[in-house]
Amino acid sequence: MSSRFTIQTRLSVVEAERVLEGLVQPKRFFLDPDPATPDRRPFAGRIDGGAFKFQRVITGRNSFLPIIVGRVTPGDGGAVIRGHMRLAISVAVVMTGFMGATLTAAFNRLPRELASHNIWAACVFAFLPLFGALLIGIGYYPEKHKAMRLLVDAFERNRVVG
Repeated sequence: MSSRFTIQTRLSVVEAERVLEGLVQPKRFFLDPDPATPDRRPFAGRIDGGAFKFQRVITGRNSFLPIIVGRVTPGDGGAVIRGHMRLAISVAVVMTGFMGATLTAAFNRLPRELASHNIWAACVFAFLPLFGALLIGIGYYPEKHKAMRLLVDAFERNRVVG
């Protein structure tokens, strides 16, 4: 799962990086030392020399949160933010294995179960690949749209061109 995006703005590269820095807090591995003043920025990650890598900050757990990777470059009359959103590599590997195993099982066992009129087993073998696709769809796509909306809105507030 990967989707590319481009945001053009009249802001300079430095100003565009500043907008991104206003959205991205440093990634923390431990609790915030001062919980009375939590960081309210919507993303956590890094921005370094025009390159960035971050993901949304959420309160619950979601292994399907998109990782946003890209670069801010000069463009015609401003800056261009080019990037892509993808699943974490570990999640992609696990889901590829899960989907491969369930699809193989479904193709091998579903005809036999239907021929023997074992509807319950046929439903299970048919549902498992759909369950994997549903997990990905529910976990990844809404978060991808939320992240993109946050990025576009931040640049629209700062005179976005397109």
